[in-house]
Amino acid sequence: MWWNSENTHQYHDRKHHKVLAIIRGKAELLIQSENITEKEMEMISSIMETSDRLSKLNQSLLLISKIENDQFIESEEINLKEKLDKHIEGFEMLIEAGEFTLEKNINDLRIKIHPLLFDVLITNILKNALVHNLPKGKIKVELLAN
Repeated sequence: MWWNSENTHQYHDRKHHKVLAIIRGKAELLIQSENITEKEMEMISSIMETSDRLSKLNQSLLLISKIENDQFIESEEINLKEKLDKHIEGFEMLIEAGEFTLEKNINDLRIKIHPLLFDVLITNILKNALVHNLPKGKIKVELLAN
């Protein structure tokens, strides 16, 4: 078999997934055991949270690697207003829960981009706007034609 960067990424991703699945499975078995102390439960919970963070980190690193290796060649024309409105709608509960003020001024624009990369970009921007905002702060989404 010829090994290229895609094969290598897939191989490492599968190995990483298997290792995390083993860790998570053993942690879940420990949770089900009898006579588990509160301290042990906290440690197991910490292990599971760490495995979740490692999984997210691995996905991010794979995405970065794919971007660096130009593996997102297939782009398509998307309507930015439609995509942004859908993403913002997905964050509405969090916006309302944080009592944030949302201002939108989005022109109807189209660009050619890989849809997954656009989704990742917008999700990260909106998440950061919520996480790093002031309590009851303002989120302003503006997309102008110029």
